[in-house]
Amino acid sequence: MAFFMLLSSAVQADTGSACVNIPCTTTNSLFNGQAGRFASGGVIYEVHVSYYDMVNHVNKFIVNGEATGYLDAGESYCLFNGSTITAAWSGGNEARFCVNDAAAVEIVQSCSQSFCNDEDGKSPYSIYLGGRQTACYEGRLYEYYDSCWNSAELNERRCSGGSSYPGSYNVECALGCVDGACAKPACSDTDGGKNYYVKGVVTSSAGAKGDFCLGSESNILYESYCDENGDIATEQYNCMSENKECGDGRCIVVGREPICQDSDGGKNYFEEGVATLGSDSKGEFCMLGSDANVLVESFCNEYGNTDSERYKCQNVGAKCSNGRCICDKDTDNDNVCDNKDNCPDVYNPSQLDSDHDGKGDACDNDSDNDGVPDAQDMCPNTTTDAAAKKRLLVWHYADTDGDSVFETRNRPGGQILHSSYTLNQTRGCTCSQILDNKPGKDAGNTAFGCSEDIMKRWISQQRWGRKR
Repeated sequence: MAFFMLLSSAVQADTGSACVNIPCTTTNSLFNGQAGRFASGGVIYEVHVSYYDMVNHVNKFIVNGEATGYLDAGESYCLFNGSTITAAWSGGNEARFCVNDAAAVEIVQSCSQSFCNDEDGKSPYSIYLGGRQTACYEGRLYEYYDSCWNSAELNERRCSGGSSYPGSYNVECALGCVDGACAKPACSDTDGGKNYYVKGVVTSSAGAKGDFCLGSESNILYESYCDENGDIATEQYNCMSENKECGDGRCIVVGREPICQDSDGGKNYFEEGVATLGSDSKGEFCMLGSDANVLVESFCNEYGNTDSERYKCQNVGAKCSNGRCICDKDTDNDNVCDNKDNCPDVYNPSQLDSDHDGKGDACDNDSDNDGVPDAQDMCPNTTTDAAAKKRLLVWHYADTDGDSVFETRNRPGGQILHSSYTLNQTRGCTCSQILDNKPGKDAGNTAFGCSEDIMKRWISQQRWGRKR
């Protein structure tokens, strides 16, 4: 919604170096990014603050569509119509200026229906677009533009949800702020553009998108590429127009097109292999010098192309030799050397160690480390007792310190003491785990520990009875 109209007739004139600095006697002010209309000498000036550095007091204005360049306080810029705009000292988040040495009359436009509109939207990508915000707030029409606070920080206009208030927030631009937008990272395409015969991936500030076929039965290729604005674009291409089919994100001749193959079956660090795609092949080798135990492992990636990664053989206690990781000894053949294997005699490539005791679950007969062998443990995932959350009562029991012995009190307010009950007697179950197996609610025992009756019934494995 554009409500500023260009009313002045601009006459081409020399600008910049021929301009004499004209000091301001009085000034107007606008917030960073704000646009306003001002009348001076019968001419309407539309002024927009496009850059505001509150630290160094450097401003940049756009006047009737003409950019002034960067102005220090006291510097003037000659406009095409022969007028001058001078930047005054700025502060308090406002850029101060004058036209022809004095303040102009601000023209305020009223409105009746509240709204707020941000033309570049709310997506994360909007910081790269540079947009305009218009709002009717408390009966006044406002116009703002995304603008730079300085060379690295963007003031991005953003309408507050459900409100007509013209809000904004600041963003640090990784590559700098230019003309009211963060500079965009370069767009790149691994297959060089619209290449229907190679599967590629396009990457830009908006993310990444790969080439793909539409469904297993379709011959429509979705080909991604960088457009003229440096953004990711996608084209639908019918491979059948060349009597080809779509497969693996590219147009192929079925049965004759090369596919990626890896001789060692993928990321196999203990076998030397070669990843091949047509005439392109990548071998595997050990790096030299300080990285001598680093293996460069080749494989076929998710896009069907050859790829490679670096892998430290010492992660599994191995050394790198002849394009593969080698163990001095690997008794269980799980590709984790005995010197690193938490179960050297039991095959366990995952090295899972649930209780973090240094012994892998595959060979740990007490996986929760509670002192009760798994074969007898009715609660194999014992952790610190969650019972007695409020306080432990007399002749109530809970393993409050995780030492596999239940605690109790011998008198009200007395010390917490070890009882005669242990996790071995309860088959590896804490009070809270016992209560999890008890029918009905038992908030009292959860708050104060398990009663004597509950402990005896659980240990003897009698059926649960009514509380006495």
